[in-house]
Amino acid sequence: MFYNKKAKNFLKYITPAKNLSWQDGLLTGSGEIGLNVAGGIGSEVVTVCHADLFWQGYTGVLPDVSDKTKQVSKKLAESSYREAEAVLPNALKAKNYRAEPTYLLPLCDLNFKTFVDGEASEYSRTLNLESGEVSVNFKVGTTRYARNIFASHQNQMIVWEIMATNKKLCGEFKVCVHDKKYNRDENGECFLVDINPSVKIDKEYLVYTARNTDGSEFGLVAKVVSTGGTLSRTQDSFVVKNADRLFVVAKVFVNKKMDEEVSRIKEELSMFKTPYDKLLKVHSAIHSKIVNASEINLNANDYANLNTALLDMKSKNQVPLTILEKLYVYGKHLLASTSGRIMLPCGLFAGDYKAGDSTTNNYLGLQRLYNLCFRMGCYEPLKTLFDRFFDNIDDYKKNSTRIFGCKGIFVPCIEAPESGLLGGTTPDIVLNYNAGSMIAGMMYKYYLMTGDREFLEKKAYEFIAEVGLFYEELFRVNKTTNVFENSIGYSCGDTASNIGIKDSDTCCVASNCAVDFASAKYVFDILERLALDLEKDEKEVEHYQKLKSLVPDFEVDKNGLLKEYNGKVFETNNNLPYIPHIYPYNIGFRPIEVKKNEFDSIVANTIKTRYLNSFSKFSSNELVDMALALSTAGDGKSSFEILSILIKNFMTDNLLFSYYDENGSGVGKTQSTVIRNIDKNTALCQTLQNLFITSANNNLYLFDTLPSALTKGSVYGLHLDMDIKADIEFNIRRGVVKLKLKAPQNMSTVLSLPAKTKRVKGIDPANVDLQNMMISNLSLPQNKVVYLKIYFAN
Repeated sequence: MFYNKKAKNFLKYITPAKNLSWQDGLLTGSGEIGLNVAGGIGSEVVTVCHADLFWQGYTGVLPDVSDKTKQVSKKLAESSYREAEAVLPNALKAKNYRAEPTYLLPLCDLNFKTFVDGEASEYSRTLNLESGEVSVNFKVGTTRYARNIFASHQNQMIVWEIMATNKKLCGEFKVCVHDKKYNRDENGECFLVDINPSVKIDKEYLVYTARNTDGSEFGLVAKVVSTGGTLSRTQDSFVVKNADRLFVVAKVFVNKKMDEEVSRIKEELSMFKTPYDKLLKVHSAIHSKIVNASEINLNANDYANLNTALLDMKSKNQVPLTILEKLYVYGKHLLASTSGRIMLPCGLFAGDYKAGDSTTNNYLGLQRLYNLCFRMGCYEPLKTLFDRFFDNIDDYKKNSTRIFGCKGIFVPCIEAPESGLLGGTTPDIVLNYNAGSMIAGMMYKYYLMTGDREFLEKKAYEFIAEVGLFYEELFRVNKTTNVFENSIGYSCGDTASNIGIKDSDTCCVASNCAVDFASAKYVFDILERLALDLEKDEKEVEHYQKLKSLVPDFEVDKNGLLKEYNGKVFETNNNLPYIPHIYPYNIGFRPIEVKKNEFDSIVANTIKTRYLNSFSKFSSNELVDMALALSTAGDGKSSFEILSILIKNFMTDNLLFSYYDENGSGVGKTQSTVIRNIDKNTALCQTLQNLFITSANNNLYLFDTLPSALTKGSVYGLHLDMDIKADIEFNIRRGVVKLKLKAPQNMSTVLSLPAKTKRVKGIDPANVDLQNMMISNLSLPQNKVVYLKIYFAN
């Protein structure tokens, strides 16, 4: 049932998932429902998850411990760093605050056992990235078997078609609890999973129900119909014999009353007559809208199956262009499959009952997931996301006042269930307060892209202003230097090199952290621009201008690298892989500046130094953050080198990325825990886009360098700030780039040109500044294509 024959829009394998494990299954979804298809021959396993089904977790009443903040500053001043880091967490524990995050709970497994009488041949399992359909095909003797499944965007329904030629389909369909062998936490400890599953057969319906740990009910109702042959019932399954086809449509319910939902779904399914092909066509039109929104062509050679490409990569130790093209399409497919509610780092594909990263991290993790939406022109998921933050603003104010004694809002990196309160009492949650700046930047970016003034005036401006107020309250003006200083900071993941902590351990608390100042300055800059745009009182504009001027600049060490801490108390450790101080580059946003400058080179050199110095210490998180930051700073060559390391050493067979270096290749952290994420896939897509063009407001930055592997190709359908649309064709060997720009309204933009640009066609040469490699006044008429042809020395 394929709608596009381009090979890069398919993932095709010639073997099932290893051990029919969720870790190597093919992934698809409807935004609310996630399916993980193992692709077995005799026994098929499809794991089902739902965006609203979580378990465990706890939210308490946040106590006031703000009187302890002076003690944190005192301990830091006394060089008691470990004690300083523990002050606020211990104070919360002492007052019995025990918030714990939830975990995505696998809803059930769909199983089909095929009764075959011989060895299978001509096996393939395929994921059509445009339609979201997974297909498994094989042959036994003269009989061909096919199983096709998808989760419908249109009606949030699972649709499964199982077929065999010559009326040879024989097998058993059942639904059961997800395999409990996956009941281990990140430390490898087993725990009890008790959800009281029940299966009942009622006429043509299979009803699976269970009870969550909080007493809420969930389940699945499937209608099962066969064509030809016979369909019989056992106590908990359907058995089909000598049929042409088995058709299963299923709907799930979560957090609803069991009896009412089962009756409602049965009634809905009883009237359901739409054939598989028509259902898929409607669903595919929705799914492909996101997948086809943009495109990257790298002049790659297509492979018949993905196994070949993966083996070729391992044997030659280089990433084939076909893998890059597939990864770009795959990231968009994952976005389409999981963006119906709040996206999670694990997507909707949790195979472990306590899957690592099944709680959204508002600090970096969320940006890796969602920032691709901006460049795709896909804004609906962002609106859903922002509504969550607006709804939680009162909790964020409690975090701010009760932890730090400040006005404004403190958005924690991990939130307690069904709230915006702190999601735990570890230092990385209690002390890391810069997620709010990242969310504010996303809201500003959304406004730039959509021009949604109602969104800005009614919700976003207030939220961003509250983030700014937190920094204004937290910082103090040094009377000697007349700039801000900050006695309580947290440089996430990193430890100053002079505080006596072992390199294998972390103590991230410090004073005057560069990331805190960069985060505050970014917010104050946004507020100044928005206050002008909204024609706020002149005093309000001047207030933000003043605050921005009080934020100290980045400091640079004797080697020309960014210091992670201002002043002389804490010394930067450039042997660690984390880059919190490279903000906002590390989330793929450029600072709001008019043109490229020396600072880009300083950023790139700092990242490359950390990359070279921290081999064996990486997780996939740090690598993708580095690659994204480098692409944003214009160093495409270095960005691509790090992407290649990420792909070769952390990518699994189903193109997801493992958190740890599971292969023991020596480039990253190793641990027995299996963690699969989709946020690396979406961040990788953004990185690939940034290799070609980036933007900040109406300032555009065409690539300086492209990696040598990318010699010819095209990029279509990119959305830049101000919702400027860009298409690019490039041929590096010929030294030419063709650029098409289209703006939704009349505007003038600044275009930074590739290094060694010799001439530009399509514009008056007098407007081209080759000394500074820029066009400082590029006019973009409303809804008209501006076509430039740029020649440069290769």
